[in-house]
Amino acid sequence: MNKTEWGGMNEVLLNLYCITGNKNNLIAAGKFYEHPFMDSVAAGKDRLNKFHANTHIPQIIGEARGYELTNDEKKKEIASFFWQTVIDHHSYVTRGNSDSIQ
Repeated sequence: MNKTEWGGMNEVLLNLYCITGNKNNLIAAGKFYEHPFMDSVAAGKDRLNKFHANTHIPQIIGEARGYELTNDEKKKEIASFFWQTVIDHHSYVTRGNSDSIQ
């Protein structure tokens, strides 16, 4: 896979697989697995600093959807590790999130 932003194409293809049952869509979804990024997440390594959220969050959502459809534990571990790492180490609060209560 090249360094192009392709959004949630893996999730789109997985949803198409869910609707059609056509395994070619499942195979095509796997083509959007970006090894340099996903393999580090799969290994439990926090290398998220300076990664572009708009690129990688849809990839992770696709992995979570893949787990829902295939029960592939690796996909679950990727999504879970990413979520926990982002909320524990890459998020911050600047003073509320909607309506400020003083």
